[in-house]
Amino acid sequence: PSTPLVQLLFETFRVGGVYVCNTGALSIYAAGATSGVVLSSGHGSTAAVPVYEGHSLNHGLVKAGATGEELTEYMGQLLRESSLPTNIQGLDVSAVKAAVCYVAKDYDKEFLRQRAAVAMEYKLPDGHVVEVDEARYRCPEPLFKPE
Repeated sequence: PSTPLVQLLFETFRVGGVYVCNTGALSIYAAGATSGVVLSSGHGSTAAVPVYEGHSLNHGLVKAGATGEELTEYMGQLLRESSLPTNIQGLDVSAVKAAVCYVAKDYDKEFLRQRAAVAMEYKLPDGHVVEVDEARYRCPEPLFKPE
């Protein structure tokens, strides 16, 4: 699939060399390792990619059900449930998700914590400040427990 791109680079732009690599392997390299499992989650797909000695093991690739787009929709639902109006002028649910969400090491323990302990303020583009609490750790949970 990358052959036309490589041909274009050599023939049109006269580059001296090209290295094409799987993004899973690059993520592992960035972590200072050559083997591991990369959870690659984007707007339209989520997959677990095993990498061994710098090579992606495509036969071990597992696609997950939750995508970034679905998590954004879920975040909007969680915000509506928490009485935060999602029709606020300039509210970008995706930006809120990216800014405040985190993966809980132990979801059940996190669920038992007081709301104030997990609450975080988020400043909207119009200057208003809203508080986001349980949605912060509940939003990414479908990546690990897709029900």
